[in-house]
Amino acid sequence: MLNRILESYDLTGLHTLAALFGVLAAIHLMQLSWHSTEDQQDPDWVRWLHRFGLAFTALTMLWSINYAEIKHWQRWPADVFIIIAVDLALAIRALTLHLRGFEPAKRSSERLVRHR
Repeated sequence: MLNRILESYDLTGLHTLAALFGVLAAIHLMQLSWHSTEDQQDPDWVRWLHRFGLAFTALTMLWSINYAEIKHWQRWPADVFIIIAVDLALAIRALTLHLRGFEPAKRSSERLVRHR
Protein backbone atom coordinates (compact mmCIF):
# COMPACT_ATOMS: atom_id res chain seq x y z
CA MET A 1 0.00 0.00 0.00
CA LEU A 2 2.73 2.47 0.99
CA ASN A 3 4.72 1.50 -2.12
CA ARG A 4 1.83 2.41 -4.41
CA ILE A 5 1.34 5.76 -2.71
CA LEU A 6 5.05 6.69 -2.82
CA GLU A 7 5.59 5.44 -6.37
CA SER A 8 2.98 7.90 -7.62
CA TYR A 9 5.12 10.86 -6.47
CA ASP A 10 8.33 12.20 -7.96
CA LEU A 11 10.85 11.91 -5.14
CA THR A 12 13.63 13.74 -7.01
CA GLY A 13 13.45 16.90 -4.90
CA LEU A 14 13.31 15.00 -1.61
CA HIS A 15 16.22 12.78 -2.68
CA THR A 16 18.33 15.77 -3.70
CA LEU A 17 17.62 17.70 -0.49
CA ALA A 18 18.24 14.68 1.73
CA ALA A 19 21.49 13.82 -0.05
CA LEU A 20 22.78 17.40 0.12
CA PHE A 21 21.88 17.59 3.81
CA GLY A 22 23.78 14.33 4.31
CA VAL A 23 26.85 15.73 2.55
CA LEU A 24 26.87 18.79 4.78
CA ALA A 25 26.18 16.73 7.91
CA ALA A 26 29.00 14.30 7.12
CA ILE A 27 31.49 17.10 6.51
CA HIS A 28 30.40 18.92 9.66
CA LEU A 29 30.64 15.75 11.73
CA MET A 30 34.06 15.01 10.26
CA GLN A 31 35.30 18.38 11.48
CA LEU A 32 33.62 18.06 14.88
CA SER A 33 34.92 14.59 15.60
CA TRP A 34 38.44 15.42 14.43
CA HIS A 35 38.74 18.45 16.68
CA SER A 36 36.81 17.22 19.72
CA THR A 37 38.44 15.83 22.80
CA GLU A 38 36.08 12.86 22.81
CA ASP A 39 37.91 11.03 20.02
CA GLN A 40 41.41 11.99 21.08
CA GLN A 41 41.99 8.76 23.00
CA ASP A 42 41.52 6.71 19.82
CA PRO A 43 44.61 5.75 17.81
CA ASP A 44 45.28 8.01 14.84
CA TRP A 45 44.59 5.23 12.33
CA VAL A 46 41.08 4.75 13.80
CA ARG A 47 40.44 8.48 13.62
CA TRP A 48 41.59 8.54 9.99
CA LEU A 49 39.34 5.55 9.15
CA HIS A 50 36.41 7.37 10.75
CA ARG A 51 37.22 10.46 8.74
CA PHE A 52 37.52 8.39 5.54
CA GLY A 53 34.14 6.79 6.21
CA LEU A 54 32.46 10.16 6.61
CA ALA A 55 34.12 11.53 3.46
CA PHE A 56 33.09 8.40 1.56
CA THR A 57 29.52 8.84 2.79
CA ALA A 58 29.47 12.44 1.52
CA LEU A 59 30.94 11.46 -1.86
CA THR A 60 28.49 8.61 -2.40
CA MET A 61 25.55 10.89 -1.62
CA LEU A 62 26.80 13.36 -4.21
CA TRP A 63 27.30 10.49 -6.64
CA SER A 64 23.72 9.31 -6.09
CA ILE A 65 22.43 12.75 -7.12
CA ASN A 66 24.70 12.84 -10.17
CA TYR A 67 23.87 9.28 -11.24
CA ALA A 68 20.15 9.82 -10.88
CA GLU A 69 20.27 12.97 -13.00
CA ILE A 70 22.44 11.44 -15.74
CA LYS A 71 20.30 8.29 -16.04
CA HIS A 72 16.98 10.12 -15.53
CA TRP A 73 16.40 7.61 -12.76
CA GLN A 74 13.28 7.81 -10.62
CA ARG A 75 14.39 7.43 -7.03
CA TRP A 76 13.08 4.38 -5.25
CA PRO A 77 11.26 5.23 -2.02
CA ALA A 78 13.45 2.82 -0.05
CA ASP A 79 16.62 4.54 -1.29
CA VAL A 80 15.30 7.93 -0.29
CA PHE A 81 14.42 6.67 3.19
CA ILE A 82 17.85 5.04 3.58
CA ILE A 83 19.47 8.40 2.83
CA ILE A 84 17.14 10.10 5.33
CA ALA A 85 18.06 7.46 7.95
CA VAL A 86 21.78 8.11 7.39
CA ASP A 87 21.09 11.84 7.65
CA LEU A 88 19.37 11.30 11.00
CA ALA A 89 22.27 9.22 12.32
CA LEU A 90 24.80 11.88 11.27
CA ALA A 91 22.72 14.74 12.66
CA ILE A 92 22.14 12.99 15.99
CA ARG A 93 25.88 12.28 16.35
CA ALA A 94 26.71 15.93 15.65
CA LEU A 95 24.02 17.04 18.09
CA THR A 96 25.41 14.81 20.84
CA LEU A 97 28.88 16.29 20.35
CA HIS A 98 27.42 19.79 20.68
CA LEU A 99 25.30 18.91 23.72
CA ARG A 100 28.25 17.36 25.53
CA GLY A 101 29.88 20.74 25.41
CA PHE A 102 32.12 20.54 22.37
CA GLU A 103 35.60 21.29 23.52
CA PRO A 104 38.29 21.67 20.86
CA ALA A 105 41.25 19.36 21.26
CA LYS A 106 44.74 20.69 21.57
CA ARG A 107 46.87 20.76 18.48
CA SER A 108 48.78 17.61 17.76
CA SER A 109 52.01 19.30 18.84
CA GLU A 110 50.41 20.17 22.19
CA ARG A 111 48.74 16.79 22.82
CA LEU A 112 49.44 15.09 26.08
CA VAL A 113 51.43 11.91 25.84
CA ARG A 114 49.05 8.97 25.78
CA HIS A 115 49.44 6.54 28.61
CA ARG A 116 49.64 2.93 27.51
